[in-house]
Amino acid sequence: MGRDGGGEGGGRTAEGGRAPGFGIVGMRERARSVGGSLEAGPRDDGKGFEVSAVLPHGKDR
Repeated sequence: MGRDGGGEGGGRTAEGGRAPGFGIVGMRERARSVGGSLEAGPRDDGKGFEVSAVLPHGKDR
């Protein structure tokens, strides 16, 4: 299962402040807590940042 956000967003709230949470570290910990994994870093083509998560669902969990 995947989702390609295409660089949309930016971690900001509608009011322009920082979104609450723990960023990449928090996303990685949440993925691991359900038996998944998360990778994040600059895109190979140099155009932005990429986040990829593999999460189990259904019987895989």
